[in-house]
Amino acid sequence: MNTSPEIGELAAALALAQGAMRNAPKDATNPHFRSSYASLASILDTIREPLAANELAIVQTPEIRPESDGRLIVMVTRLAHSSGQWIEGTVAAVPKDGSPQAVGSCITYLRRYGVAGLISIAAGDDDDGNASQGNQGNQWTAPKRQPSPKRQQRSEPKPKPEERVVLGLPGGVPRRAPKPRKPAPSKPEHHPSWEKDRPGFCAWCTSEGTNYDAVAMWAEAEGWGRPSGWPQDGRRRLRAEAGDWMERHLIWLEKVAP
Repeated sequence: MNTSPEIGELAAALALAQGAMRNAPKDATNPHFRSSYASLASILDTIREPLAANELAIVQTPEIRPESDGRLIVMVTRLAHSSGQWIEGTVAAVPKDGSPQAVGSCITYLRRYGVAGLISIAAGDDDDGNASQGNQGNQWTAPKRQPSPKRQQRSEPKPKPEERVVLGLPGGVPRRAPKPRKPAPSKPEHHPSWEKDRPGFCAWCTSEGTNYDAVAMWAEAEGWGRPSGWPQDGRRRLRAEAGDWMERHLIWLEKVAP
């Protein structure tokens, strides 16, 4: 806010004028936000007589600031007294575009707020400057309620299962194709002698510093299959000739072990 060097007489006159004023009546409605507000005409009708009775006057001038590339509109509102004293304030806004309608809406909006703020009267809670900001439409619309993910999932139709025609039935009655069954996991085939020989063979693997799984992996890598599928003679032969076989196993184990 800017003022003249002295504002004593102006302040006294403004106090008397404000004492005779009431808040401007809300005579306009903003359909976009469904709110009411005091128009510029209502504000001027409210303040004109009290100001004139105390030798006060309002002067408003719009300006375009060059530093804003011609987009910022600044409204300068000055309250002047017959003594030559004055006070002034500024408000500014950017219209949505350079059309006459948008610029005019912005200027009216700034004039209302500029004079209401300088005189200190209420003009109502309003957003009627929406035209200067690009808001369109004549009526506020409640947002549509979005369905929850679960409800949306239930509302979607389930895909129909694949159908086939069974031959030999009258009229070719459609039937649902049977669901494919998952194959049962294949179990390794054990030699009948494995159950009896398993404790001793696993104990032998441990005594050699390894375990059955490592020996089985080595034997499969050699192309012999798992020892559990060998005849008992084969496992006995492995244990009898462990020196040569286990040496090859340990060399293999060093290569593949992490």
